Amino acid sequence: MRLFTFLFAISLLVFSLSVPNVVVASPTKELSSRTEDLSHLTNAQRFARGLGPKKPQSLGRSDSPTIPRAPTQPSPKPIPTKHHGRIKVWNKETRRELGYISKNTDNGRYRYSSSKGNALEVSFDLQRNALGGSDLEFSLDNSGGRNGLLGLVVPVGGQTLAPNSQAYFTSVRSSSANAPAQMVGNDINPWYPSESAIWNVNLLSQDLTLTWTQRDLSHPSLSFISSSGGDLAAFNSANAPRGYILVTFTFESI
Repeated sequence: MRLFTFLFAISLLVFSLSVPNVVVASPTKELSSRTEDLSHLTNAQRFARGLGPKKPQSLGRSDSPTIPRAPTQPSPKPIPTKHHGRIKVWNKETRRELGYISKNTDNGRYRYSSSKGNALEVSFDLQRNALGGSDLEFSLDNSGGRNGLLGLVVPVGGQTLAPNSQAYFTSVRSSSANAPAQMVGNDINPWYPSESAIWNVNLLSQDLTLTWTQRDLSHPSLSFISSSGGDLAAFNSANAPRGYILVTFTFESI
């Protein structure tokens, strides 16, 4: 139908242009070699004499100044909203509150403390009125971390978290989101790869989850344990009697 309409329009245009203009002129009363000033005649008077209409007159001056257009202003970027708070630690099985990630570190590693006074304070940006976000970076607001952001570092295995391998919370420098770990700098060992854009926030439930990006850009399932040593394999074999506790995190706004 669109093709038919287009061809019909072209045919109509060509037909309209092919019709000649016919002007029927009435005979003049006398022929004169003198040029008569006809500028004062109206169109009706001109038609009565068998003349064509007057030429359209321009109402403006050709030398009139051109008024410049106002430059187009780019749309303003949305202003992000900064959220400030603490990271609360919970026993995943019992849902009992254990405390907060502490502002104090042990050889660059962040632990948790039952004291709110020792709690680490972090901040992050979300778009205005957003109820959550993913792949966020958490700034360290009251910690002596040298690299500015709370992230994860892998001491063994390079950019890939193998099953039952370990990663630690530490101060890291900014790294690309949804990209494998990079050696950008951290407080444990500068040669260990780390990631910073790992935090996912739901402000309605206050839940915090984390995303690690493998070398092949996949995202493994993460489990977090609180222990005085060991790893998840040891937790699976020995479990809670040796002090291994599966934990989860929530965000407590300040």
